[in-house]
Amino acid sequence: MKKHNFSAGPSILPQDVLKKASEAILNFNNSNLSLIEVSHRGKDFVDVMEKARSLVKELLNLPDGYSVLFLHGGASLEFLMVAYNLLKTDGKAGYMDTGTWSSNAIKEAKNFGNIDVFASSKDKGYNFIPKNYTVPTDVDYIHCTSNNTIYGTQIKEFPKTNNLLVCDMSSDIFSRQLNFSKFDLIYAGAQKNMGPAGTTLVIVKDEILGKTGRTIPSMLDYQLHIKKDSMFNTPAVFPIYVSMLTLRWLKDKGGVEYIEKINDDKSKKLYEEIDRNTLFYGIVKKENRSNMNVTFNLHDNNLSKKFEQINSLNPDILIIQECEELPEDFFPNARYYWTGHTKNKGIGVVLFNNTATVDESFNNKLDYFLPLNLDNGTRLLATWSFTHRAASRFGEGHIGHVSEAVKYYKNWLDGSEKVIISGDFNNSVIWDKGNKDSNFKNTNAVLETIGFKSCYHKLTNEDFGNEESATLYHTKKRDKTYHIDYVFLKGLNPKSIEIGSYDDWIKLSDHVPVVVEI
Repeated sequence: MKKHNFSAGPSILPQDVLKKASEAILNFNNSNLSLIEVSHRGKDFVDVMEKARSLVKELLNLPDGYSVLFLHGGASLEFLMVAYNLLKTDGKAGYMDTGTWSSNAIKEAKNFGNIDVFASSKDKGYNFIPKNYTVPTDVDYIHCTSNNTIYGTQIKEFPKTNNLLVCDMSSDIFSRQLNFSKFDLIYAGAQKNMGPAGTTLVIVKDEILGKTGRTIPSMLDYQLHIKKDSMFNTPAVFPIYVSMLTLRWLKDKGGVEYIEKINDDKSKKLYEEIDRNTLFYGIVKKENRSNMNVTFNLHDNNLSKKFEQINSLNPDILIIQECEELPEDFFPNARYYWTGHTKNKGIGVVLFNNTATVDESFNNKLDYFLPLNLDNGTRLLATWSFTHRAASRFGEGHIGHVSEAVKYYKNWLDGSEKVIISGDFNNSVIWDKGNKDSNFKNTNAVLETIGFKSCYHKLTNEDFGNEESATLYHTKKRDKTYHIDYVFLKGLNPKSIEIGSYDDWIKLSDHVPVVVEI
């Protein structure tokens, strides 16, 4: 299964690009040499550099008079290179402060001259793009950050100025159509939209350079890098090559116009779900929302922490006891199934890569046991043995509840080759009284007769009641440990099992997760 990294960077690259890049690592241009072994000054790589620079100009529709550079140091190095090359010795520059990276750019620029922060959203947690600001005129240049990666804001209308306009486009370059010729200098780290980390794209209007009156160190001088065609020092060969492949792929697909439509569609779907779903709220003012970085949070802060922690496990099937009734499509890109006696406490199942139907044998009197037929042919009985009604109804407390469910669903459980029984049994053999049919030992024996084995006990060879790992810390005390949560399988082979640690989970729950890979 292909996995995707949904963080702000590094970017997900097209599979065609990755395949071509991997081939070049072994044999570049049928030279029987690796890409990372050839001379960066040899014809083959010089052709790569020229093709990459040409594609940038073509895709962004840049007029003559602009130079394209592929440099080192990431976009963060450009924070000081911009100031070195554009800020006069007695000059001043105007900066918009709209997020972490613009703030860092301001900090670096202050080492070279007077900086006027003429617009800022810092006091509101950077959740909007400032407006109704006055652009200073007595400056050498204006600097802005087009897309704010961490905070999820994006500039839709850029400052109007008769001075030089500089823009950090690290996280949205090549994502939307703009009149790029109105910018005098653009820079962007490759890893957000263009290729792997290790190179930085700089686009600069030639005529604006060499006017600061300051001595610029060679490695920081744009003019010298232009003169040497980005070869003043050894370029980042692999990142530049992959960037070239990505730009060529973009051109073949239809260019920036093509990818902008895709970005608009994807972001629209995400924002519609955030606005619809009562679980979430968008952080950014709607008119300033980024199409590249969709930011949101959960209304319940404690729930947010649980969601983040659980999501880090990357589950396919999630079984949760003591959860509330929610709409079936409540979770993005997942389906939710639930049963319970009260809407605030029940047994819930979240399927991330599957869908299911509730079996027609479902018994609402056994209202904390949910029989599901998954669309891959597997059956799942989600369990939560609940105390007070079970005790009065079945006479044996928790295990009586489980025993009754096993008896009721026995034919259904026995009628499929692949079945999962999983959840909170609230019981162990340590609480068995006598040799009653409904105690834990005998309930487990019934399961064994129809082919079920506990994953934990199969993989650890530990005995029931003598488990080294706890799944419940009663009253959240480290020394009050019990093993009462189980995953039973039939016709499925567990590859591994992991029990969550006390330190990682106790602030969120008195239970720790049981994670089984099948």
